[in-house]
Amino acid sequence: MSLGQAIGDAMKELGLAVDDLDIPYGDSMIRKIRSGARKPAPDIMPLLADKLNSPEVSIKAWRELTNTGPAFLDGINIELHRSSMKDRLLREFAEAVDAVRNFDTSKPPGRETDHERRSRKAHLMEVMDSLVFGYMYVAVICMEYGDSFKELHDVHFSRLKSLGLVQ
Repeated sequence: MSLGQAIGDAMKELGLAVDDLDIPYGDSMIRKIRSGARKPAPDIMPLLADKLNSPEVSIKAWRELTNTGPAFLDGINIELHRSSMKDRLLREFAEAVDAVRNFDTSKPPGRETDHERRSRKAHLMEVMDSLVFGYMYVAVICMEYGDSFKELHDVHFSRLKSLGLVQ
């Protein structure tokens, strides 16, 4: 499902009309976004994320607007249930921990063999898999229990600030 479809689904679930969004877009623009004909402007996404409070919208916006970040897993081979997601997350974390533990960081950049370069990239892919499943676990728990994905991010960011990890 696209970001536009996720925005439409979130609006429908919350019973919101375009006027309820309090954004400088009219019906025509929202229809284009929902159909995939237009992407929302980056300055509008924080407003939509606040109003819709949808993990799916937030994760898809991050991915679509930056071409980086986790994917929202909604394919045919994913089970979006809290227990299934927990089990998968634990497996992915274990694989990532093993990959990081076994990666040799003592080799200076530029002195890797082809095999070591492939191993480095493979271990990074394991870490990225665990990050995606970590985000999906948080998203699924928020969706199933009604927790605010945005509020959780705000509290987490405040905590990181208080620890001096971000400015």
